[in-house]
Amino acid sequence: MHSTSIDRATLDPCPVAPADPQTFSVLTRYGATSLDAYRPSTTTGPQGWRMASALLELNARALDIDDLRPIGEGALGWVFFSRQRSIGRPIAIKVGKSAFVDPRQDPLRVQGSTMARLVHPSVPRVYAYGQLAPAGPSYLFLEWIDGPDLNAVLRSGSQAPGAPRQRRVLEGLMQVAMAVEFGHQRGELHGDVKPANILLPADTARPAVLVDWNGHEPRGAAGALGDSPAVMGSWDYWDPTRVHAPDLLHSRESDIWALAATLYSALCGVTPLAHHGSAEQRLAALRDGALAWDQRIRPASQVAPQLGARLLAILEKALAEAPEQRYGSAAALAADLQAYLDSCAPDDGATYPRTTPRS
Repeated sequence: MHSTSIDRATLDPCPVAPADPQTFSVLTRYGATSLDAYRPSTTTGPQGWRMASALLELNARALDIDDLRPIGEGALGWVFFSRQRSIGRPIAIKVGKSAFVDPRQDPLRVQGSTMARLVHPSVPRVYAYGQLAPAGPSYLFLEWIDGPDLNAVLRSGSQAPGAPRQRRVLEGLMQVAMAVEFGHQRGELHGDVKPANILLPADTARPAVLVDWNGHEPRGAAGALGDSPAVMGSWDYWDPTRVHAPDLLHSRESDIWALAATLYSALCGVTPLAHHGSAEQRLAALRDGALAWDQRIRPASQVAPQLGARLLAILEKALAEAPEQRYGSAAALAADLQAYLDSCAPDDGATYPRTTPRS
């Protein structure tokens, strides 16, 4: 097991060596024939959780961790709560779903490097990066954020016991927009802004946190829409004007669009594409340039007219058909959200709908 502590800007590659017999025995217990079999296709679902848990437990002493609990699963890996035994610090551990002989090819390392470079209250701190076995799955030690993600909040609705009010949600989105602006000014992109990647700390004095930053990928690296997992982001938060230019799906403009689509989801209870139905129908609507814009993206004024003129105007501008009519920066969107919040009473009782948004 190799570990690299994180300072500021980079994560150094870890040395590699043949898999050790003890690690191999753990993997074979869960059906893997070699470390090469540690791939998303063979490690999804409960089997993947067990395999990742077993590797963490195998290395628990060397990693200085205990109190391991599964928390969630994403496209790149599994997330656990744990605690650094020697100092009692709670941490989140993310274990990658794929094994890489060369850590420089590891998307988890890209995420860790990106977040380590962005020292900002709304970006989680990164403590360490390493591999759970030589040439095996990687891990990140991250700051533990005690609080739900925005997707879970929206699924429960504002009437759920202990649910944050609309103001807290809007403040969180404004804070996340400022974090995106902070990254953009430093040449870093997020690539997958959506409710599931926004955490609302239980301590309301803390700002919202945007996790899973994907860094600046070279333009042109992605394949055609829907053809490759290399295309960043989630369909429901993609800009329809960019789906035929996949190299632009990972750009400042696409981050701003995803922020706007997330705001729409929070206020309207559905994603901008939800009215198209299934995933296949939503993807078809994304691709269909012949559809009128208000048929592709249903106007917020039709979905939630009760929002009032100011919020509807923000959504209309943020999701305008012509890119030049939209917000030119994440900071501009944040400024309008802040101006709206400044115009409201500290708690005006506004609510948001209970919904089942795509994460």
